[in-house]
Amino acid sequence: MDVQRFDTVPGRYASLDAVWRLKRVGQAELTCRTSVQTVADNSITSLVNAHQANLRKLAEAVRGSAGRGSCLQAA
Repeated sequence: MDVQRFDTVPGRYASLDAVWRLKRVGQAELTCRTSVQTVADNSITSLVNAHQANLRKLAEAVRGSAGRGSCLQAA
């Protein structure tokens, strides 16, 4: 997992960009990229919730990609 961007813009959004790899036994390595952005207001709670949502979307993309053997875009 290579997190290339983990930004907060108060009153606008939280964003996350990551490149990650999966390797199944006997198969080629899969390299995927996930970029997500979640709207947030100026409050700390909103910004933390937005980052948590982004991390959840990243985890779902990794899990889904592992299950199907190809890169899955975050919802």
